Amino acid sequence: MGDFGAYIRSLREQANKSMRAMAEAVGVSVVYISDIERGRRNPPQGEKLSKLAEFLEMDIKDLEEMAAKERKRVELELSGKDSIISDAALTLARRWDSITNEEASQILKIFNQENKDE
Repeated sequence: MGDFGAYIRSLREQANKSMRAMAEAVGVSVVYISDIERGRRNPPQGEKLSKLAEFLEMDIKDLEEMAAKERKRVELELSGKDSIISDAALTLARRWDSITNEEASQILKIFNQENKDE
């Protein structure tokens, strides 16, 4: 079980609330909530995380911080982006498992140089 999942489960149980009630409040299935609580799924993001914080009556910033530490994947919103940006993101995602340290270093140099020029 992940720390995030264990944490929200303990909060839910302390509040004497069911997984079904949590799922309905967040707008997801009971299986989704169960998977998060058991660490089988990454913590939610965006609106789902906001609704979860509201349901648990806690500050969203606390949940965001804990969720960010545990996430094992990155989700990118590509709609509305230029095709070249989408292509770059998708190419990096496809090559992710085979990227070398040297290639990663080159990518970081490009982005770090861009930040210095601003």
